[in-house]
Amino acid sequence: MNIQIVRGDYPFMFSGTIDKRLPAMERVLFVHHGTQQRLYPFALVSESGVINDALGKLKIAIFGKQGTLSALDAKQIKKSKQIVSVTAWSRQLDDQILSFEFTDNQIRDRETGSQWNMLGKVTSGSYIGRQLNEVDSGVHFAFALLAFHPDSDSYQRP
Repeated sequence: MNIQIVRGDYPFMFSGTIDKRLPAMERVLFVHHGTQQRLYPFALVSESGVINDALGKLKIAIFGKQGTLSALDAKQIKKSKQIVSVTAWSRQLDDQILSFEFTDNQIRDRETGSQWNMLGKVTSGSYIGRQLNEVDSGVHFAFALLAFHPDSDSYQRP
């Protein structure tokens, strides 16, 4: 997939070649586990709120929530645009692999209907007091991540 670079999507003071698989200034969550790595464009996470995926044998969940003000958008953060916050978690809790959904502005597991927050903690339901294990990840701009990790694959909606 080639995406045309438009005004405002070119990184300031970057003179390298732009990888055109994603818009250069698209925020992405980079998840890696062993030799496996994948990036999750914020735009896709924002559309669904939750992504259930697997990275090798590791079953992961990506949670996204709109409403964070960007620290990189304006001189005063209160005037910045809202962006999505994104976190990555292992879907395994004890011996069970959970699957998640985003409904009624809430993250819930399909197995018990328990409600979870962006920090991977249960706020109500059968698993109250429990927390998912965090998955090694980081937030980057697509151009920077792909410059250092050009072999990374990008999550595609099934």
